[in-house]
Amino acid sequence: MGEWRCIAELFDFGKGTLQSSKCTPGDFTFITAAEEWKTHNEFTHDCEALIFAMGASGSLGRTHYF
Repeated sequence: MGEWRCIAELFDFGKGTLQSSKCTPGDFTFITAAEEWKTHNEFTHDCEALIFAMGASGSLGRTHYF
């Protein structure tokens, strides 16, 4: 059987700092937990991501893999 690992050993955690309602339309995908994504004029991460909404009332619990 596999070895149990702490989730913090497997993933890096981060909280977004820009509200989706305040993004500036652009060339980059603006990833949120919302059903429909928007675009933005800049990006901060260039990697795979698992997005899980923990504090958005309308999208609470929604998860996306990007």
